[in-house]
Amino acid sequence: MMCRRNGNRQQARILVADWDQANAITLAAIMNRAGFKVAIAFDGKEAVEEAEKFRPDLFLTEAYLGRLSGIEAAVQITAALPECRVLFLSGEASIVDIIKAAPEHLVYSYTPKPIHSLDLLNAVAYMLSAEWSTGDSEPGAPDQDRPDSGSGETTALTTCLYAGEGELAAEKKGISDAMLQQALL
Repeated sequence: MMCRRNGNRQQARILVADWDQANAITLAAIMNRAGFKVAIAFDGKEAVEEAEKFRPDLFLTEAYLGRLSGIEAAVQITAALPECRVLFLSGEASIVDIIKAAPEHLVYSYTPKPIHSLDLLNAVAYMLSAEWSTGDSEPGAPDQDRPDSGSGETTALTTCLYAGEGELAAEKKGISDAMLQQALL
């Protein structure tokens, strides 16, 4: 299964940022299993750097990430990628805290933690106007989602699902498929 952003033949991309590595890995596992292409960051600075390479459709972040907060990272990411949506998930910050800290021009949504995975997926699908597919393309049509084999694209955590095949590239952070599976248990 693959999740595509509505009106786009590309697989939807989500950048997950949380200072708590277990939370980040769990969120990435949920998004991964739902068919999204996922990258992970553990602080705001890393999220901004990863967004430059990964070019997410959605930035899913904790509001508080350290020296560069999730709010500040969202401002920088959306300035560079205006089509990127922002969803703040926080067990520490309230919506009032985020409203006070976020600039008026930042468009975002907020949901408190903890959140049930189905509620999270519904929020993400709504924000992306997403649609799920099997990834099967029409017979004879080129697979526009598959990067050239020589593209050299690597991300902190990328799930590529092309026509039913799954590849997991998590070498950068040392996140294994077993860790993602364990996060879902």
